[in-house]
Amino acid sequence: MPVLKHIVLIDDDLEDLEIFSAAIRSLCSSAICSVFSDAQEALFKLTAGEVSADMVFIDLRMPDMSGQEFLQEFKRQRALTDIPVIVLSDSSDESSIRVAKEKGASAFITKPSAFSKIRECLRPVLAGTATADC
Repeated sequence: MPVLKHIVLIDDDLEDLEIFSAAIRSLCSSAICSVFSDAQEALFKLTAGEVSADMVFIDLRMPDMSGQEFLQEFKRQRALTDIPVIVLSDSSDESSIRVAKEKGASAFITKPSAFSKIRECLRPVLAGTATADC
């Protein structure tokens, strides 16, 4: 697995933040996982260089700034454009997946409910070998 030093996780559901960050830490124990419940705050800190990221996970449905809006703004930032962004969603709606990919998402994960399934979905993404969405 490549060495990921900084992972940013953005989700307004605190339970999902806790579960996904625990799954990430269990697969990539050396990584620092910065969590945000507000996409605008995360974008500000990333663009200002206050937080660094090797990979970003963002929930699709967020208040104030949606995951799609975050992705569009994030990919406009020259210094951030090469950082993979993985979209998380409770839905596997084909149009949402297509739009996320068009805006630069590296992968799309439909949030599984079981911790073991979350780890199974995250493993190839964190390894940089994901060839399909989960």
